[in-house]
Amino acid sequence: MSGKLLATSLLSIFVAAPLAAGTLKQDFKDVQGDDKGDGLYTYPAGVQAGSADLCRVSFEEAGDNFAVTVGVKAFTPNTRVAVVLFDEAAYTDTAREWAIGGTEMKLPNWKDRGAAFILGLPASQSPLFDINVTQATPVDAPTPDNVIYVEGGPAAWIAEDGSRSQDPTLAFRLQPQSVADADCQSYRYEFPKKLLDTYLPALSDASAPLYAAAYSYVVVEGGANEFGAFELGSAQGASDSWEDADVYDIAFTGAETAQDQLLKVTGAGEEAVVQLQSVDAGIARLR
Repeated sequence: MSGKLLATSLLSIFVAAPLAAGTLKQDFKDVQGDDKGDGLYTYPAGVQAGSADLCRVSFEEAGDNFAVTVGVKAFTPNTRVAVVLFDEAAYTDTAREWAIGGTEMKLPNWKDRGAAFILGLPASQSPLFDINVTQATPVDAPTPDNVIYVEGGPAAWIAEDGSRSQDPTLAFRLQPQSVADADCQSYRYEFPKKLLDTYLPALSDASAPLYAAAYSYVVVEGGANEFGAFELGSAQGASDSWEDADVYDIAFTGAETAQDQLLKVTGAGEEAVVQLQSVDAGIARLR
């Protein structure tokens, strides 16, 4: 399918706070009840309804730190939200890179020009924390939760010292903080901007364009968590073809109908998979 979808933007969905010089603060609200992928997806047995229903994605500079806040209707141990930040060079590159989380979807080429986050509950609240590290037969590379990825397939993430690592014991772990939210269950993930000076210098440069993508999926204990995400099939309203994106909800689409179209796959093979590449069609420009 073509990823060049021109979505009809409903600006009322997006709420952005006024910006002071050198300060980024953006709050995006997402339509609730659209956690159906291409319009037909249901949840696997045992997964609570709303576990992948995005309702908010926020970004904020906090002095030397940067914070991402995500809200989901029901933030459960099965919930995973992936957020990807990338620069202008990645956005304009015609090449595409696999999205983090094993969702069979492609994004602008964020590899080494951006950072990706797999966000979930704190380890103390989730028996499924790091399921894709501890499961008996992880596919490809392990994908730990609440870390900052700078390369996908095989995954590599930021270590405590700011270097790149593939050792989960060395990973810089984001510490989710519960946020009061009348609309949904929200968590804030904050980290020092200097951790990404090498891979995303645009994050610390107030004059540099910065883009984001965000999407949700689920993991299931004992299930087919292929490359990270639970592999959706006909039992969940998807097809049994691997090309279907294993994504329930995408932020920054503008309208539920746009999301339906964006996630609909026709054809087969790598070039048929969903490709997010346009602002308001799965991508937001933060500045």
